[in-house]
Amino acid sequence: MTKVPMTRRRAILIASFFGVTATTPVPASGISDADNICADKYPGFAGFITEADTGKTFSYVDTGRFGICLDAKKFPLKNLDTSDCDRNSILGYVSNWSLRGPDNYPIGFEITGTGSCVVRNGAFHVRIVGTKLE
Repeated sequence: MTKVPMTRRRAILIASFFGVTATTPVPASGISDADNICADKYPGFAGFITEADTGKTFSYVDTGRFGICLDAKKFPLKNLDTSDCDRNSILGYVSNWSLRGPDNYPIGFEITGTGSCVVRNGAFHVRIVGTKLE
């Protein structure tokens, strides 16, 4: 049996979670490059909220998941403010979306309630709306 490097194995597992088929090429660099994870360049991960989305509103049904991926130099993850969402009990952290560890982008969330809140980091801000699944 050929031993697959851990980064490639993890990339394949994560890609399969997002519905990327076995015929979809995995970048040679694995998933260590955040630019590949967060951009359309990496198959299956194009659904992240990015800096280009600032000012927009995103609606998700209860238990819906989404990710945020920003340039860590401009928007350090430690400055990502979800306190408005915490107060309103709308979001929960999804650890398996932290592909590069909990202190790096991307970061994932799950809708845990109904209502709306704002996620901020410096000039970046988006409104998240949680609705009930009907």
